[in-house]
Amino acid sequence: SIVLTREKGNILLKKIILILGFFTTLLFSSSYEDGLKAYKNSDFKTALLIFEELALKDDLKAQSKLGFMYLYAKGVDVDFNKALSFLEKASNKGDAEAQYHLGLIYFSDLYKKQDYKKAKVLFEKATNQNHLYAQTFLGIMYQNGFGTKQNYSKAFELFKKSALRGEDVAIFKVGYFYLNGYGVKQNFEEAFKWYGLSKNLNGIAEAQYNLGNMYLNGINVDKNVNEALVWFEKSALNGIKISYKAIGDIYLKGNGVKQDFKEALKWYEKISPNGMDIALNTLGLMYLSGKGVKKDYKKALELFENSAANEYEKAYSNLGYIYSYGLGVKQDKEKSQEFHKKANEILNKNYIHSIEEQSKHLFLSDTFKLIDSSNKSKFLTISNNIKDRLDINLYFMTSLDNNISNDLTNIQQQEAFKKYYEYIKLHINASKNYIVFIISANQKHIDIINYPNILSNDEKNEIINNLIIPELKNIGSNNIEEKINLAYKTGVERLVEILNKKYNINLNSDYYESLNTSLQKK
Repeated sequence: SIVLTREKGNILLKKIILILGFFTTLLFSSSYEDGLKAYKNSDFKTALLIFEELALKDDLKAQSKLGFMYLYAKGVDVDFNKALSFLEKASNKGDAEAQYHLGLIYFSDLYKKQDYKKAKVLFEKATNQNHLYAQTFLGIMYQNGFGTKQNYSKAFELFKKSALRGEDVAIFKVGYFYLNGYGVKQNFEEAFKWYGLSKNLNGIAEAQYNLGNMYLNGINVDKNVNEALVWFEKSALNGIKISYKAIGDIYLKGNGVKQDFKEALKWYEKISPNGMDIALNTLGLMYLSGKGVKKDYKKALELFENSAANEYEKAYSNLGYIYSYGLGVKQDKEKSQEFHKKANEILNKNYIHSIEEQSKHLFLSDTFKLIDSSNKSKFLTISNNIKDRLDINLYFMTSLDNNISNDLTNIQQQEAFKKYYEYIKLHINASKNYIVFIISANQKHIDIINYPNILSNDEKNEIINNLIIPELKNIGSNNIEEKINLAYKTGVERLVEILNKKYNINLNSDYYESLNTSLQKK
């Protein structure tokens, strides 16, 4: 029986050798195209074997593809060092794809290798070989002055070349440059011809709103209210809510058109579910103050009552004002107080509900306990504005116990923070663009993680080192809430300034701002 067992063992060994020989022959006879076919079929294991074997023979395409696989975890775990090694080898031999991805590494702060000058050199090399996306990124570098002197004309030239080959980011950029006259003569017709080819519908609607504003206020163009209405309406139909208000305001004030309250109401109603209440209250304020219409206290009272019927707190406040001073009605201080009390009840109810619902997603871990109510409201407004205008999610993360000891070595701390960041990403919508402000319990670990490249390394460091860290000096158990609030407040204010400048918008504007402030000044 021992002899038979040995014979069986020998037969099995021969079979294994034959199988291995077959696969070895298959591997050695495989080409880059075979590896690419396996890769496209999501057979990453086979693709990896083929590319690795070819890479040993200095096949630059295989080296480039391996770098891509290790960088973006295609069938393997992310290994940045291997990715960098393969991409550098292929890049040095002139592979455009490798040069492009290596350029992205140096362009982004994601891998802690940000170096705009290196990125620019690599994008230029790839662009010279007609690499489409490298050409677009090179345009972005000239547009923003990253690693080079800002040059709108050069940026436009590069974007136009990429756009003519169908690259969507470049198509949108060409429209944007024509709209603003950056590096090319301003031409609205050309701008929207290119915008019409773009898939970026939110960006197109934003551009339409901006053009409406330009015509309304005579910015870089002759003032033309009718033309402003055309572009505001296009923007409104594409979902930009602030355009509804802009149109309503024009008809409400009779700004360049015949004053038409009915038309104003039509557009205000589209602002939000309570848009009609806002409009009725605003009209009431106009009759109350005699701004734009003949002063009529009874008409104002009627409008405020109709608005208040749907639980609009500002209308109750205005009813309180009317009864307090006896404007068109018998003065009644007691009734006035009842209206003001009702307004406060609705305001508090709405405020608490808003904070409870939205803060679940905005403030992570222990942060909710530390942010005071006024800052919660402010941060929520800013967060919603950034989300609506730029599709970027904003979060705050203060951990009172992140289990990262100061006694750990730097390497150990970095490993711990990798796990910490993974925890954070589980609590946010990590498939979207995001910015997360992070402050740990002992205040040694402060960071801003953002994706993808929303902030440059310099911008991030400025917020952390110049604004957040100074606010956290002398922090202790008796003032932790005050210090955390100040740190986030100064950091967010600077973030808003940076985003406003980068995207040429005003994140401080209130979508639902009415005439209340100006009309209520007595």
